[in-house]
Amino acid sequence: MLAALVLAVYVVPYALRARTLARRGRPVPGWRLWCFGAGLAVLALAVSPPVLDLAGSELSAHMAEHLLLA
Repeated sequence: MLAALVLAVYVVPYALRARTLARRGRPVPGWRLWCFGAGLAVLALAVSPPVLDLAGSELSAHMAEHLLLA
């Protein structure tokens, strides 16, 4: 639930702005949309329950989580 909320905080404003720019004849390039999506996928991975559980018990997983978020 938390992961979905975190992603929505980023997705909604980006999607609204991309739509506004497309309507003005200045669409966001496809590669930028893909980069944004890839960043969201990494963020979702970092806050996913399996990674959070592992990060609670393993220092290396905890540090990997920090690197993903950074």
